[in-house]
Amino acid sequence: MPRRWLSIDRARSHTIAFVRRLRGRGLGGISVNSSTVRPPAESRRGWAFVSYAHEDEERVRSIVDYLKSRKIEIWWDDLLEPGDAWRWVLMRKIRDAACVVVMWSETSVQSRFVAAEVGEALDRAWASGRLVPVLLDRHAAPGIPLPFKELQYHDLSQWDGSARRPLAPLASVVRNLIRRPPRSEERQGQNLGNDSPVRSATDASTQLRQLSQHVGIIGEVLLGDDQAVDDLRAALDEVHKTLDVVAAAVEEFVAAGLTHNGLDPRSYVRFERGALSRQIRDGRGHCDLIALHYGRRDGVRAWLKAHASEQVLTRADEVFSQLSEADVDLFQWLGHIGEVLTNESRIVVNLLAADQAEAARQRVLEGRERLAPLEADLQKSTEVLQNVEHRLGFAPRT
Repeated sequence: MPRRWLSIDRARSHTIAFVRRLRGRGLGGISVNSSTVRPPAESRRGWAFVSYAHEDEERVRSIVDYLKSRKIEIWWDDLLEPGDAWRWVLMRKIRDAACVVVMWSETSVQSRFVAAEVGEALDRAWASGRLVPVLLDRHAAPGIPLPFKELQYHDLSQWDGSARRPLAPLASVVRNLIRRPPRSEERQGQNLGNDSPVRSATDASTQLRQLSQHVGIIGEVLLGDDQAVDDLRAALDEVHKTLDVVAAAVEEFVAAGLTHNGLDPRSYVRFERGALSRQIRDGRGHCDLIALHYGRRDGVRAWLKAHASEQVLTRADEVFSQLSEADVDLFQWLGHIGEVLTNESRIVVNLLAADQAEAARQRVLEGRERLAPLEADLQKSTEVLQNVEHRLGFAPRT
């Protein structure tokens, strides 16, 4: 049965991202101050999980007591009750904590128990930029395992156990992280730590490039009919808009990490609020318009049916069938990059809030490498589409 070419209603979604106040000090040329983002009227409730070796309990207790005195909710295994399934409880608390504070001492760097806790935190806190390392013993530093050694630690190796001032920076970082958007929001979507969305978007770009080449071949048959050519130009414009807006969003994400002053924190605060996702959502093309321009009365398909061979019409139906369904695959895969960049930016801001400026910069550089294949493919697809449009005599897009 031949396909019916209809216009369908477009649906738009609205995303809301929540931003919390960042710490005022940065490293390595990165500066974040209280004016970067206004705190909400209502603060979020979260807690910090403290991981330590039991031999260090007395030292850690003093730190925990100080943090509690600053109205920071702390969870550590001292709160376990007799009969609790301790491992299940610990893993659950690590998973749901707003941040994980790891106490590194000469004992804990060799502790299998702490290593097990930190190993679980690696998949949770490290992946979301919420790990806060504390050095209790100076000689423990060389023994901190990778990748945790890459993070800047709070050095309390010279702390006398009673002075409060050396603990203030730690309290500030922990407070910043528990006021950040909750972990449940971060678990909802993918980030650049997962290669899958970039691969899917790259594949979508490649398929759109191939389909555009087929459209160019079909378009050569149409030359001479102004209305059909105009419809074809409008259909290709929907593809072009999608490629352009995704490429621009990726470029903006990368460029914000390569400023002459280092990483631009304000940009990533905007990105985590959904700026790039909205930019893609509002600027990309829509398959219903492609279907409309192809299938409407006196449109491209009507002209082909009247003037072209059955073989050409069948091939055109196949090509435009794929393009007209792109909202649920090709355009959707490309559009999903906006959500990925939102989630990735949230991790970058988490790292900045945790006073891990160098780790934030490194995260952006690694993200740039992961996005490189997509950037290259988008550029190639845009060039092919421009060549198709030029061959058909279309004026360049402005």
